[in-house]
Amino acid sequence: MIFKFDTEVFRLVLVRGDKKADVKKLRAIFHVKNIRLASPEEVLKISGCEIGSVHPFGMLMGLEIIMDTSILENELVD
Repeated sequence: MIFKFDTEVFRLVLVRGDKKADVKKLRAIFHVKNIRLASPEEVLKISGCEIGSVHPFGMLMGLEIIMDTSILENELVD
């Protein structure tokens, strides 16, 4: 998921499919007040992909990647 932070910065947040991004934790980590999901138009502009098809390789889009470490509990990540 691509989030927009109040500093006008977009970041790619990776979480397992059965979890949700913890916005409170993200606010605390990055010392910001406002965080929201990027709009469909912003996602398309930033990634070249429609919502739901954004790949997890944020560095290819120039985005910082924030990953929930529970993803690493899986032997294989598809």
